[in-house]
Amino acid sequence: MTFKETIQELQSGKFWDYTDLMPQDVLQKLCDAVDVALVCVSAFEDTNNAIAHMDKLDKEHEANKKSRQLVEGDESCADCLCRVCARNGKNDATNSTLEGGYADCIPCECCEIGDELVVLPEDCPKSAYLPDESEG
Repeated sequence: MTFKETIQELQSGKFWDYTDLMPQDVLQKLCDAVDVALVCVSAFEDTNNAIAHMDKLDKEHEANKKSRQLVEGDESCADCLCRVCARNGKNDATNSTLEGGYADCIPCECCEIGDELVVLPEDCPKSAYLPDESEG
């Protein structure tokens, strides 16, 4: 939801229809976030200026967001970074920095169709990708 859509929901009152269903701690965090947003908005001369600025930020965020690849089946394995990760216990990749000298991750056991495909080192759910150093 964009900032503009959020403001419209707040102004229409629809947003508050959902608050009765929220746990108290979640509602408190939400109210704190709204307070912060209102402080940010008040830094601008008027709401329209704030909305225009937030729309610009939303568009920049969308433009910078990387496209996600999803696991579609076994054919996706060829693009998965886990296949060459030295931590993957299902391959023979090696890396001299691997503690204990053995693979300790079996990502394929948790991989399901529809999951996000591990394509970049920062996509690793354990944040522990190690490239293969072996010859070949």
